[in-house]
Amino acid sequence: MDFRKKLFVIFLLLTISAPSVFADSGDDLFKFGMNLYQNGKYAGAVKVFTNYLKKYTDSDFTEEATYFLGSSFIELQEYREAKELLTELFYTGNKVYLKEETLYKIIIILAGLGDHEQIKENLEIFRKKFPNSAYINKLKKLDFIKSDDALKKESIQKDDFEELAKKIMDRENIPIDSAYYFLGLDLQQKDASEKSEYLYTIFLQKFPKSIWYYNAKYMLSLVLVQKKAYKTAIVNLKEIYLDTPDIDLKINSLYLIAEINISTGRIDEAEKYYRMISEDYKNSPLAEDSYYMLGEILKKQGKEKESASVFSTIVGLRNEKDNKKAKVETTEVITEKLPKSVTE
Repeated sequence: MDFRKKLFVIFLLLTISAPSVFADSGDDLFKFGMNLYQNGKYAGAVKVFTNYLKKYTDSDFTEEATYFLGSSFIELQEYREAKELLTELFYTGNKVYLKEETLYKIIIILAGLGDHEQIKENLEIFRKKFPNSAYINKLKKLDFIKSDDALKKESIQKDDFEELAKKIMDRENIPIDSAYYFLGLDLQQKDASEKSEYLYTIFLQKFPKSIWYYNAKYMLSLVLVQKKAYKTAIVNLKEIYLDTPDIDLKINSLYLIAEINISTGRIDEAEKYYRMISEDYKNSPLAEDSYYMLGEILKKQGKEKESASVFSTIVGLRNEKDNKKAKVETTEVITEKLPKSVTE
């Protein structure tokens, strides 16, 4: 039974069954969450499904609730939370009919996070497990760029972008903003920085409400950093941090601002942003790196006591296996990232 037919059966049972059939199973709460989700009230759906999973950890609809909680997070562009939920569901869930839908959503999440290597890997898994899936054609938009003849040329003129984007939009049946965004990524991977800068700039002007808007602004910032246009890059990154709902983009933007300040010798500013990451986003993959950099900056500033406290925090964040590594002297590695004015 496919996904939609199965859901129809579930709703039918919830609607017509006598109360005793689902006594104490949380069916009303689950149904309420589904109604919120179907009506586009995703923030409300998150609250309801989260509450459901806390109360009913082993109900008949636990896996469905997890799936729709993850899907709600996707709609809210909270990709990190969605990825964690749906990845666990895909690998540990028992309901076969949810597998295809869940992996499809995981790939969409990876697209939102810009994790192109993982997209490739999961597309391969998807094709092997679900070779006859109706989603195959939809997922082509995530790797269609490679097969486009126009992109195999050594040079693409700026005037070609709109025509090429429209061609891809029509062929792959995707929105025009997605076509522009993926073209920008491909140009950036080919080190065509001038053209990718131009394309991202046009993108931000043409598509201010696109789901890719903040991703495009971040990628533009990376291009600007390569050009050493630091001031404009920092302005963009600060706007991303303040405006995007995507936590990973917020953290990456803060970290890039800190790195820019390190490279330009603005150590006090770098300290501020490393501190923001380490204190406000302690569970981030970048938190430990930020603690290290913060500790080294404080050490070079002669703030030995505060530096020692920061390194002690790192030890506390690591698991037992990594504790030994945290105690090893890291000055030589970190110092390479700092300008001479700080290390002398």
